[in-house]
Amino acid sequence: MSKDPVLILQMQRLGDLVMSYPLLGWLSVVFPGHPLWVVGEERFFSGLMPLSPTAVYFPYSAAKELQTRRYRAVVNLSHRPETLALAGSLRTELLLGPYRDDASGTVHVAGAWQLYRASLTHNNRHNRFHWADLNGLDLIDSHRLLRTDWPLPRVGRAAGSAHIGLFLGASEAEKRPREEFWIELARSLLQAGHRPVLLGGEAEKGMGGAISRALGAPALSLCGRFSIKELAEFIMGLDLMVSPDTGPMHVAAWTGTPTLNLSMGPVSAWETGPFSPGHHVLRAKLSCVGCWQCTHPDVWCRERFSPSRTAFLVHQLVTGKEEDLGRAHLPGQELLRTDRGAFGLYTLTPYRRAQEGQVTGRDLLGAFWQAFFGHALGFMPEETAKEAWSELAAGSPRMVPRLGKALAALSRQLAQGMRKGPQAQVHDLDFWRQAPVFIRPLTSYTQLLLQNGNYGKPVYAQVLRLAEQLATILR
Repeated sequence: MSKDPVLILQMQRLGDLVMSYPLLGWLSVVFPGHPLWVVGEERFFSGLMPLSPTAVYFPYSAAKELQTRRYRAVVNLSHRPETLALAGSLRTELLLGPYRDDASGTVHVAGAWQLYRASLTHNNRHNRFHWADLNGLDLIDSHRLLRTDWPLPRVGRAAGSAHIGLFLGASEAEKRPREEFWIELARSLLQAGHRPVLLGGEAEKGMGGAISRALGAPALSLCGRFSIKELAEFIMGLDLMVSPDTGPMHVAAWTGTPTLNLSMGPVSAWETGPFSPGHHVLRAKLSCVGCWQCTHPDVWCRERFSPSRTAFLVHQLVTGKEEDLGRAHLPGQELLRTDRGAFGLYTLTPYRRAQEGQVTGRDLLGAFWQAFFGHALGFMPEETAKEAWSELAAGSPRMVPRLGKALAALSRQLAQGMRKGPQAQVHDLDFWRQAPVFIRPLTSYTQLLLQNGNYGKPVYAQVLRLAEQLATILR
């Protein structure tokens, strides 16, 4: 008798689909012998089938047939209304991710790490967990993560010209460079003897044509000429892919094509940068970098990108001179390398700051919250959180009384809510926003935890224990 399938619901964008590929690998180990099924957007998954780990893909139109089966596990990675309803209607031994309760019509989130991920909406400033990791942390431990074989980038060319893909588009205009940037970057690469190629979909055909005309090289643009499958095959033949945060960037990283991510606009490289080790991220050095939604009409971080400096970095990467990147002068920007840390988690290593020993208070706070949630949700030992707190306290001593004061206020609020019941202030939809920014990782998670538990006394006791865990570390 065949085993019940494991079903993943992934109906987001192309990049989200590729970022779920590691989860497929983990599921094949956690549930050996159980077929892996995926519900996704057919326009995305059909062209990427040759790249995907072994799985059977279905469009959402197969939902009625899928509801007739029983599953070993269901993991919903989508927030679309139809997937919430589907996840809540399936018969399964294990459910992870958001789902709609048929009886009450309310939305809940199953899984501590899936709840953490949901708590990042408009609140990701101090998050240091990548989406690809968060997809699987409810199912795997650090030992499994450390044993994961990630696709590594191919070794760069030692000399000569290189084929360099410049992917022009992104899901939002704020996430991609302006046309003028691409013109100057392509011109600099041509002058250096390289062979840049403009890539993009139908939406980028006009831009690609304008850039080609400005350069006097009509054959340079291949925007809109490839299907997703053909684009993936073409990317695999490149020496380097230069791209904003977009689906084809993840395709490049997954296929081992060296990638330089131009991270700009409302994106966080910690969450959606190239998730394999050995790739590179270029971003602005601004306090607002990594935001959920840009509030500046001019997109300040995008204006920090220089075509000439980017061309220099590209040249160093494709000619095998990565060791010189730490000496690159990048005013207003920083270059980072993707890697995997002590527990196998995604990490970003800045070149110059790593050499000069410069660590910001935001870096320390992000590392602390990663360690705290890693401990609180069972992924890291308590000692790791205590060490991160010691480093934060030493590097940013003013944070010690501020965080202690904010935690005391939160604990009083939670205790009051437990006594008063449904009329307590903690039930306000903006409860988490009322706290200072530096403690919002905890207040946002707390609010969703309370909502998930229908504000009952058991869940109040749970969030008070969470606050006590933090208090123990801060002592």
